[in-house]
Amino acid sequence: MAGDYTPEQLQWLQDHIDETEVPSTHISNAVCLTAATASVILRFIARRSGKANLGTDDYCLFFAYILYVAYTGVFWSKVLYGEGRHVILVTNPRAYSIAVQLSLCQASIYIFGMLCVKYSSEWSSDPPRADTLYEKPQALDYRQIGL
Repeated sequence: MAGDYTPEQLQWLQDHIDETEVPSTHISNAVCLTAATASVILRFIARRSGKANLGTDDYCLFFAYILYVAYTGVFWSKVLYGEGRHVILVTNPRAYSIAVQLSLCQASIYIFGMLCVKYSSEWSSDPPRADTLYEKPQALDYRQIGL
């Protein structure tokens, strides 16, 4: 899968053949997944300790968390098919095709996960009070504007 590379580019790839993004991919996914898990757990603990019922926003965030776990799983599985390594190491066209399909799947999961996060903020359990949303219109006094 080396593509249309110049001899200089191929030489550079050969010289840096041992470089890989795989460990940093695993580390960054693990850190973000741990932070997301802690956030979801702490949110449910806060709801339970505050005697508040779970609202639609909580369910949306939990569904977004499930989608994020799937997103991370797809990301980790893409490593098996060549993600994070130099393109000259990807010699199996079928594996490359699977990696591209997984990337499309991952993008779809991301879109729906972000949609859930946005809806959770829209359906917040503590909506603003109606009397604080807008100022009450004052009565128009024609004498003040000179009519």
